[in-house]
Amino acid sequence: MSHTCSRTRALLEEFAGAFGDSDLTVLHKIYPSAREAPDPDMTGPVLYDRVRAAVAPASVSQIHYYEEPLDAMAFLRAELRPGDLFVTMGAGDNWKLGKALYDEFSGGTP
Repeated sequence: MSHTCSRTRALLEEFAGAFGDSDLTVLHKIYPSAREAPDPDMTGPVLYDRVRAAVAPASVSQIHYYEEPLDAMAFLRAELRPGDLFVTMGAGDNWKLGKALYDEFSGGTP
């Protein structure tokens, strides 16, 4: 989950190229900031399209978009396997997705 439209715009190419080696990438909306107005031209779907354009054709099907982090729960529950490494990065509350998956897969025990 990217933080601020202006930062996403400034680093769009770097973000787009950052996921080429991942097995599976799930992107979410751009997290808003109180210090700037939303930019309708720089949204989560714009970042998603740019990432898909930057990865190798064989990897395009492994880039996914869900507006809200927890919307990806059912998809990730079906995709993740024992031994997989799942990482959340970004601003806002995307950590809730990682916690929910951890709790489910571990039975709620650390």
